[in-house]
Formats: sequence, C-alpha cells, structure tokens
Amino acid sequence: MKNLITAIGMLISTSLFSQNIEFTTGVNSNNFYNSPTAADIGNYSSSFSSGLGYHFGVGIENVMVDWLNLRFTLGLDSYSGDIDARWGGQIGGNEVNAEIQKTVLSLGVYPINFKVKNTLNLNFGVEFSGLIHESMKGTKGSWGILPYTSEDLAESTSYNRKMNFGFAGRLAYDIKLSEEYALSPQYGFYLGLTDEFDEFPEDVSSYRQYFSIGIQKAL
Repeated sequence: MKNLITAIGMLISTSLFSQNIEFTTGVNSNNFYNSPTAADIGNYSSSFSSGLGYHFGVGIENVMVDWLNLRFTLGLDSYSGDIDARWGGQIGGNEVNAEIQKTVLSLGVYPINFKVKNTLNLNFGVEFSGLIHESMKGTKGSWGILPYTSEDLAESTSYNRKMNFGFAGRLAYDIKLSEEYALSPQYGFYLGLTDEFDEFPEDVSSYRQYFSIGIQKAL
C-alpha cells in the first residue's frame, strides 16, 4: 500500500504536464473465476455468482514520457461476488461458502492508446490495487484427523489479499460539449492476474466490467 500511495503522488505531480483530465463514475459487474493453477488441485469444485458495485475515478491522458503517450488513472472501486468452493475427501479437506465485498484504491497505467477520428478512444494497460475495506458473510470449514470445524468469515481479518494486479482496458466515445469539455460514455474491463484470497480457495481471481460516464476538461 505504501508503494501505491507513492505512485499516486507521482501521478498527481505528473498531471501538471498533461493535456486532458477526466472524472468518471459508474457501476461494475464482478465475476470471480478460477485461475489456471486451480486445475492442479485434485478433488476441487467451485461455483461463483456475479455481484454489482460502483466506481469513481480520475484519469489523465496525453502525458508524454520520452516517446510514450501515456494515460494514468486513479480509482475507488467497490465490487462483490459469491463463492462456493470445496476441496478434499474423506481423509480431509476445506470448504467455503461466502458473500464477499471489497473496496480497493487502484492505480492504472495505460501505455497503449488509440484515438479514432478524435472521438473513439481505445486504451490498454495494467492496474495495481490496494485493499482498503472488506466485508464478508458466510463460513469456511475444514476436516481431517480432527472433527469438522467451522469459522464465521465475518470475524476474519486476513482472508482477502491486500494487493492485486491485472490487465485493464477502456473503450470510450467523446461527445464534445465545448472547446474545453467533453462527455464520454465508456466501457472498461479488469482481468485479474493475481489471487484474490490468501486462504482457501487461493487460486481465484477477479474479472470486472465497468459501465461509466466521464466528463473531460482540456488543461
């Protein structure tokens, strides 16, 4: 989290040299999914249900760093989803059934940017996020040599991973309102490349879709 805050400070200072700033708000739909390494776990089964959340963000584009034309974003995301997973057999195993809600502070860096006819924007990059709030309802259980034990996840403070990383993309259409302002309906996505949880099932990532509206101002 300390490194993320340092990067945000660098983003704010860099913005003085940018050309456009954008404020966005919207909703997101999150789906947890099994990462490829989950296939290596024997006797593992899982199911997921999507959840809705919200998004607030600020973006700075046309930031020139040497020959690169970059876009930076800073966002506050709340997302949720349900998970039902089980691993093991008669000799032992783990299971979890939970509703999970997270709030993260994210920093996006987009080195691949296209603009078509000065209205259609395509942006691709990476996003780093740090957990600032978590809420869970449900239980996790385990069994083995000892009898079955169950724990209320509402009392857990170490279940969710604190930092995450993934690919991000954006498609936006600029509607010019004046020489300084433009309205930008947009679609975005985040494909998580790191595990969302520090405990079973660890091999689960997040895929989120964003439907937002932004307003841009030329600097």
